[in-house]
Amino acid sequence: MEETTNKSGMSTGMIIGIAVIVAIVFGGGAYAYVNNKAEKEKKDLKAQITELQSQVSSATTATTVPSSATSATTATDATASWKTYTNSSSGFSLKYPSNYYYKESTNASGQTVEFSNYAIVDNSEPGSAKGDQFGIFVEIQATNASNDTTAGRIDSYKIGDYTVYNMATESGSTTLNGKITVINKTGNTFVVHSDKPSSDSALADWKSKFDTILSTLQFSK
Repeated sequence: MEETTNKSGMSTGMIIGIAVIVAIVFGGGAYAYVNNKAEKEKKDLKAQITELQSQVSSATTATTVPSSATSATTATDATASWKTYTNSSSGFSLKYPSNYYYKESTNASGQTVEFSNYAIVDNSEPGSAKGDQFGIFVEIQATNASNDTTAGRIDSYKIGDYTVYNMATESGSTTLNGKITVINKTGNTFVVHSDKPSSDSALADWKSKFDTILSTLQFSK
Protein backbone atom coordinates (compact mmCIF):
# COMPACT_ATOMS: atom_id res chain seq x y z
CA MET A 1 0.00 0.00 0.00
CA GLU A 2 1.41 3.33 -1.07
CA GLU A 3 1.77 6.20 1.41
CA THR A 4 -0.19 9.25 0.30
CA THR A 5 1.19 12.75 0.27
CA ASN A 6 -0.61 16.06 0.72
CA LYS A 7 -0.14 19.20 -1.28
CA SER A 8 2.78 20.31 0.91
CA GLY A 9 4.60 17.15 -0.01
CA MET A 10 4.37 15.67 3.50
CA SER A 11 3.37 12.05 3.78
CA THR A 12 0.70 10.80 6.12
CA GLY A 13 3.27 8.98 8.22
CA MET A 14 5.31 12.11 8.62
CA ILE A 15 2.25 14.06 9.78
CA ILE A 16 1.38 11.37 12.29
CA GLY A 17 4.96 11.36 13.54
CA ILE A 18 4.98 15.10 14.03
CA ALA A 19 1.63 14.90 15.81
CA VAL A 20 2.98 12.25 18.15
CA ILE A 21 6.06 14.34 18.91
CA VAL A 22 3.95 17.43 19.58
CA ALA A 23 1.66 15.38 21.84
CA ILE A 24 4.64 14.03 23.76
CA VAL A 25 6.15 17.49 24.19
CA PHE A 26 2.92 19.10 25.33
CA GLY A 27 1.99 16.09 27.45
CA GLY A 28 5.38 16.13 29.17
CA GLY A 29 5.10 19.86 29.78
CA ALA A 30 1.61 19.49 31.21
CA TYR A 31 2.77 16.63 33.46
CA ALA A 32 5.74 18.67 34.67
CA TYR A 33 3.46 21.66 35.37
CA VAL A 34 0.91 19.57 37.27
CA ASN A 35 3.66 17.75 39.19
CA ASN A 36 5.42 20.99 40.17
CA LYS A 37 2.12 22.50 41.28
CA ALA A 38 1.34 19.44 43.40
CA GLU A 39 4.78 19.56 45.02
CA LYS A 40 4.36 23.27 45.81
CA GLU A 41 0.92 22.67 47.33
CA LYS A 42 2.36 19.79 49.37
CA LYS A 43 5.14 22.04 50.72
CA ASP A 44 2.64 24.82 51.52
CA LEU A 45 0.41 22.32 53.38
CA LYS A 46 3.37 21.05 55.41
CA ALA A 47 4.30 24.65 56.29
CA GLN A 48 0.72 25.37 57.43
CA ILE A 49 0.66 22.20 59.57
CA THR A 50 3.99 23.17 61.18
CA GLU A 51 2.68 26.67 61.90
CA LEU A 52 -0.52 25.30 63.45
CA GLN A 53 1.47 22.89 65.63
CA SER A 54 3.63 25.80 66.80
CA GLN A 55 0.56 27.89 67.67
CA VAL A 56 -1.03 25.00 69.60
CA SER A 57 2.22 24.47 71.53
CA SER A 58 2.45 28.19 72.37
CA ALA A 59 -1.18 28.28 73.51
CA THR A 60 -0.65 25.23 75.75
CA THR A 61 2.44 26.81 77.33
CA ALA A 62 0.64 30.12 77.89
CA THR A 63 -2.28 28.47 79.69
CA THR A 64 -0.04 26.35 81.95
CA VAL A 65 0.34 28.67 84.96
CA PRO A 66 2.25 27.60 88.09
CA SER A 67 -0.05 26.87 91.02
CA SER A 68 1.71 29.49 93.18
CA ALA A 69 0.97 32.20 90.60
CA THR A 70 -2.64 31.04 90.39
CA SER A 71 -2.98 31.20 94.17
CA ALA A 72 -1.51 34.68 94.27
CA THR A 73 -3.91 35.88 91.58
CA THR A 74 -6.86 34.34 93.39
CA ALA A 75 -5.86 35.98 96.66
CA THR A 76 -5.51 39.35 94.95
CA ASP A 77 -8.88 39.04 93.23
CA ALA A 78 -10.58 38.04 96.48
CA THR A 79 -9.88 41.48 98.01
CA ALA A 80 -9.98 43.58 94.82
CA SER A 81 -13.34 45.15 95.71
CA TRP A 82 -12.64 45.40 99.47
CA LYS A 83 -12.16 48.64 101.40
CA THR A 84 -8.95 49.62 103.22
CA TYR A 85 -8.93 50.71 106.85
CA THR A 86 -5.90 52.65 108.13
CA ASN A 87 -5.22 53.44 111.79
CA SER A 88 -2.37 55.96 111.90
CA SER A 89 -2.22 56.24 115.70
CA SER A 90 -1.72 52.49 116.22
CA GLY A 91 0.21 52.04 112.98
CA PHE A 92 -1.70 49.36 111.11
CA SER A 93 -3.95 48.90 108.12
CA LEU A 94 -6.02 46.10 106.66
CA LYS A 95 -8.62 45.38 104.02
CA TYR A 96 -12.19 44.36 104.82
CA PRO A 97 -15.22 43.36 102.72
CA SER A 98 -17.11 46.23 101.13
CA ASN A 99 -20.35 45.12 102.84
CA TYR A 100 -18.73 45.23 106.31
CA TYR A 101 -18.80 48.15 108.73
CA TYR A 102 -16.36 49.24 111.39
CA LYS A 103 -16.65 50.67 114.87
CA GLU A 104 -13.81 52.24 116.88
CA SER A 105 -13.74 52.42 120.69
CA THR A 106 -11.14 53.14 123.36
CA ASN A 107 -10.77 51.88 126.93
CA ALA A 108 -8.06 51.60 129.58
CA SER A 109 -6.39 48.69 127.75
CA GLY A 110 -6.15 50.45 124.42
CA GLN A 111 -8.13 50.81 121.23
CA THR A 112 -10.53 48.32 119.69
CA VAL A 113 -11.72 48.35 116.09
CA GLU A 114 -14.54 46.00 115.19
CA PHE A 115 -15.16 44.98 111.58
CA SER A 116 -18.48 43.29 111.06
CA ASN A 117 -21.52 42.64 108.91
CA TYR A 118 -23.39 42.47 112.21
CA ALA A 119 -25.75 45.26 113.29
CA ILE A 120 -23.33 47.77 114.84
CA VAL A 121 -23.05 51.53 114.91
CA ASP A 122 -20.96 52.37 111.86
CA ASN A 123 -18.24 54.98 112.37
CA SER A 124 -18.57 56.18 108.80
CA GLU A 125 -22.28 56.86 109.35
CA PRO A 126 -22.68 57.63 113.09
CA GLY A 127 -25.88 56.39 114.67
CA SER A 128 -26.82 53.98 111.91
CA ALA A 129 -27.35 50.28 112.59
CA LYS A 130 -26.56 48.03 109.64
CA GLY A 131 -25.85 44.44 108.72
CA ASP A 132 -27.40 41.02 109.21
CA GLN A 133 -28.50 39.83 112.64
CA PHE A 134 -26.27 36.76 112.35
CA GLY A 135 -22.96 38.53 111.87
CA ILE A 136 -19.38 37.62 111.16
CA PHE A 137 -17.19 40.00 113.07
CA VAL A 138 -13.48 40.56 113.52
CA GLU A 139 -11.96 42.73 116.21
CA ILE A 140 -8.45 44.14 116.15
CA GLN A 141 -7.12 45.52 119.43
CA ALA A 142 -3.88 47.35 120.16
CA THR A 143 -3.14 47.11 123.87
CA ASN A 144 -0.26 47.04 126.34
CA ALA A 145 -1.90 44.24 128.32
CA SER A 146 -0.60 40.68 128.03
CA ASN A 147 -2.86 38.06 126.45
CA ASP A 148 -2.66 34.39 127.38
CA THR A 149 -4.05 32.15 124.63
CA THR A 150 -2.69 28.89 126.07
CA ALA A 151 -5.90 27.83 127.80
CA GLY A 152 -8.54 26.60 125.44
CA ARG A 153 -6.36 26.06 122.38
CA ILE A 154 -7.58 23.32 120.04
CA ASP A 155 -4.95 23.66 117.31
CA SER A 156 -3.15 26.32 115.28
CA TYR A 157 -2.18 27.20 111.71
CA LYS A 158 -0.24 29.93 109.90
CA ILE A 159 -1.49 32.82 107.80
CA GLY A 160 1.68 34.38 106.42
CA ASP A 161 3.77 35.38 109.44
CA TYR A 162 0.82 35.15 111.84
CA THR A 163 -0.19 32.15 113.95
CA VAL A 164 -3.92 31.60 114.33
CA TYR A 165 -5.25 29.59 117.27
CA ASN A 166 -8.60 27.82 117.08
CA MET A 167 -10.07 28.31 120.54
CA ALA A 168 -12.52 26.08 122.43
CA THR A 169 -15.46 27.09 124.59
CA GLU A 170 -13.43 26.05 127.65
CA SER A 171 -10.12 24.44 128.54
CA GLY A 172 -10.03 20.75 127.58
CA SER A 173 -12.93 21.08 125.14
CA THR A 174 -12.65 20.55 121.38
CA THR A 175 -15.74 22.58 120.52
CA LEU A 176 -14.70 25.53 118.39
CA ASN A 177 -15.64 28.86 119.90
CA GLY A 178 -13.49 31.35 118.00
CA LYS A 179 -10.13 32.31 116.53
CA ILE A 180 -7.36 34.47 117.95
CA THR A 181 -3.98 35.80 116.86
CA VAL A 182 -1.57 37.65 119.16
CA ILE A 183 1.04 39.87 117.50
CA ASN A 184 3.73 41.75 119.43
CA LYS A 185 4.54 44.85 117.42
CA THR A 186 5.78 48.39 118.00
CA GLY A 187 5.59 48.10 121.80
CA ASN A 188 1.96 46.94 121.71
CA THR A 189 0.25 43.61 121.70
CA PHE A 190 -2.19 43.39 118.81
CA VAL A 191 -4.97 40.88 119.37
CA VAL A 192 -6.94 39.82 116.32
CA HIS A 193 -9.88 37.69 117.34
CA SER A 194 -13.31 36.64 116.22
CA ASP A 195 -16.08 34.66 117.88
CA LYS A 196 -17.71 31.85 115.91
CA PRO A 197 -21.07 32.94 114.45
CA SER A 198 -24.13 31.27 115.94
CA SER A 199 -25.40 30.20 112.52
CA ASP A 200 -23.75 27.02 111.19
CA SER A 201 -24.48 28.15 107.64
CA ALA A 202 -22.11 31.09 108.17
CA LEU A 203 -19.15 29.02 109.44
CA ALA A 204 -17.38 28.51 106.10
CA ASP A 205 -17.68 32.20 105.20
CA TRP A 206 -16.51 33.24 108.69
CA LYS A 207 -13.37 31.08 108.50
CA SER A 208 -12.56 32.35 105.02
CA LYS A 209 -13.15 36.00 105.89
CA PHE A 210 -11.06 35.83 109.07
CA ASP A 211 -8.08 34.33 107.27
CA THR A 212 -8.30 36.70 104.30
CA ILE A 213 -8.66 39.82 106.48
CA LEU A 214 -5.70 38.70 108.60
CA SER A 215 -3.60 38.14 105.47
CA THR A 216 -4.02 41.84 104.55
CA LEU A 217 -2.93 43.16 107.97
CA GLN A 218 0.13 45.41 107.66
CA PHE A 219 2.06 47.55 110.13
CA SER A 220 3.59 50.94 109.43
CA LYS A 221 5.49 51.32 112.71
